[in-house]
This record gives sequence, C-alpha cells and structure tokens, in this order.
Amino acid sequence: VEIEPAEMREGDMIMMRIQSQVTNHAAIYLGNNLMLHHNQGNLSTRVPYGDYWRNRTVRIVRRKELIDA
Repeated sequence: VEIEPAEMREGDMIMMRIQSQVTNHAAIYLGNNLMLHHNQGNLSTRVPYGDYWRNRTVRIVRRKELIDA
C-alpha cells in the first residue's frame, strides 16, 4: 500500500528512479534516516536517506498486512 513520506517507518520500501523514466531501484527504510539498498556489483549497504535519494523517490510502500501494526 502506498503511504505518505511523512508516515514512513522501519521496513517500508522506498521506490526510486535512477537515471530512468521508470521506477528501477528500491531500498528498505531502516529508521533513523537510514536505508538499506543494493547497487549492482556491490554488497548491500546502509546509507543515509538524504537529498540525492529523496529527490529520486517515486513512492513509498508498506505491506498491507503491516498497515495497522
């Protein structure tokens, strides 16, 4: 289920467009302004969810089973 960015919490998926017209990248929000993501050819890393990523965010989604959790 798509949620508002202000409602983002741990475990939500951040969907982004990176040098593309379509959504082509995703990360998991870890809380405390950190996200976990994976770039091709590298290990998954924890990085700050800063302006670079915010400006490329298309939507934030949460599993519907967790909406009221």
